[in-house]
Amino acid sequence: MRYWTIALGLTVALGAGGSALADAPIGVGMSLGFPTPIQMFAGGDPEPGRTQDVTAEYLLTDLANEVINLKADNDCDAHSWTVTDPSGTVVDQSAACAAGGQPVTLAVPPGKPVDQTQTVSLHVFDYQEGVTYTIHYKAYGVEGTANFTVSLLK
Repeated sequence: MRYWTIALGLTVALGAGGSALADAPIGVGMSLGFPTPIQMFAGGDPEPGRTQDVTAEYLLTDLANEVINLKADNDCDAHSWTVTDPSGTVVDQSAACAAGGQPVTLAVPPGKPVDQTQTVSLHVFDYQEGVTYTIHYKAYGVEGTANFTVSLLK
């Protein structure tokens, strides 16, 4: 597999209050790894709900000199993603989160990047071969992007 890694600098606002997705924390950078090309089985019956699970790997880095605690209302709210085509049109996105669940936190200490993986379920029939897509992945309000293509198997 080939992974693209894009490092992000400082984000735009302190995550001191409210949902981590509303305010991205200052002082945390993200590198995102996403495979390319992604092989998707598009043969057989064109089942509209068919998905292909892909692993997103991300690395959160503390750019400050103190531990940064990232928070979200629940695990689902801590992770979201959107895929866009070259024109910026949204092609696919993570499902809406159900209400409830336990709050989650993630400590990012200085000098010790936090490496995590998360499964992304892409809707097979939303993609075309030969198109470069961009995934916009958010973990605890910190966003990273990566480009990818798909290979449709019949």
